[in-house]
Order: sequence, then C-alpha cells, then structure tokens
Amino acid sequence: MTFRIDPAWSFRVFLEKLYDHYIGSGVQSTGRRLNIIRLWLSMAGRARAMRGLEEIEKEFGKDKIPEAMNIAKRTWTDLKAFAKSLPDDAPLNSKLVRAFVSYKWESKEHSSWVERLSTALRARGIEALLDRWEVKLGESFTDYMQEHISTADIILFVITPQAVEAAEAPRGKGGALKFEVQMMNARRIAEGTRIIGVYRSGDRPPRYLRDHRYVDFREDAAFEDSLQILVDDILGRSGPPKIGR
Repeated sequence: MTFRIDPAWSFRVFLEKLYDHYIGSGVQSTGRRLNIIRLWLSMAGRARAMRGLEEIEKEFGKDKIPEAMNIAKRTWTDLKAFAKSLPDDAPLNSKLVRAFVSYKWESKEHSSWVERLSTALRARGIEALLDRWEVKLGESFTDYMQEHISTADIILFVITPQAVEAAEAPRGKGGALKFEVQMMNARRIAEGTRIIGVYRSGDRPPRYLRDHRYVDFREDAAFEDSLQILVDDILGRSGPPKIGR
C-alpha cells in the first residue's frame, strides 16, 4: 500500500506514521523510509525541515539518533545537509497565503495529481484550499465556492482540455467549474485578484487566461522545479535582481 503524506503532520508525527508503515531494518525498508523522509523535507522547505530535524535531535539526543531511527550516523548528517541546501520556504511566523484551487473533476489520476500539488503547497506554507478536503458530507459545494473564492488571496486554475471546455461552455452548461470561473473573473475585475493558470495538460489555456503568464506542470519529471517557481511567485520571492549602486 502506498504511503501518503498528510501536510498537517508535524515531522515527529510523520516519522511515527512512516515507521509504522515500513517496519523492519532491512535494506529495502530503510531505503524506502529515507526516500520518503527526503520527500517530506523537500516539500517542507528549509526552515520547516531544519526545525523538524532539530526537534528530533533535542528529543533523542544526537548520539541516540542512529539507534532511535535505525540509520547510520552519517545518514543523519546527510539528511541535515540536504535540508540545509533546500530553498527557503514561507517564514514560520508569517500570515498564511490562501490559494483557492479550481480544477475539473476528471479521472482518479487527475484528482490525485491535484491533491499532490495542493499538499505540496500546504507543506511549503501556502494554505491551498481544495474541495475534497473542505466540503464535508452533507455540505454545499456552492457555499464552499462562494465563501472561499471571495476570500482567497490568490486563485489557481488547473488547465486541462476538459477544464478549458467547461470554462468556455455556453450559458447554462459547464457545471460547477463554469460557475467557479464566473465568480473568479468577477472578483478579478472588481478587486484585481490574480488567477494563475497551472498547465497540467492540453495545448491552450481558456480564453480568459490566454495572454496571462502560467506555470507549466505538463512534464512530471519537472514537478519540483515548476512547484518552486509557483511557490516563489505566490510568496513574492520572484522578480528582478536588486539594482546595485
């Protein structure tokens, strides 16, 4: 069974879940655990990753880490170096940026990818709002859309051919996504709220985003690079170099 990371877990809770999932000290289990630990650190960003490692060291003591985690002392040192090399994440005490994720319900694979993206954003300090997490049984999707589109700091529109078709559907068609697009554009016109196109598949964005810059996630191998571009933009870390004097 695949191990899934919950962005709400602290590093300590993450480790407990991970070691419960991959039991034993064999090469295979140890290797899988280390790969997933590096994934958590990468998703978390440098500040959160370093803090998580420091908390574990404080709990067990540096000399006890190899025994507690069933790894070599050199491996722990390598994990710390890996965390230190990561890009900066959101400041730990800053106000969270809220990002509404708009997407077309398509295949199970596509929904899983959207959840992966949202999880990665939350792990890096961005409060990604996803209907699958927010709308409980018996609650209204319409109420969810109206509440969060009107209050989100930024809106992400996942571009696929089906999403484009729904966004451009004639009046009375297009379903929930068409309704979201109408509310998103109304807020953009009234308040200047940014809508960022997240290109997942297809060869063109919807008409209302045609001349807008987007982030390209069409190559799975470049997921982390594209994610960093998106995170840096949302958190205001991109832009021109400083002018020297």
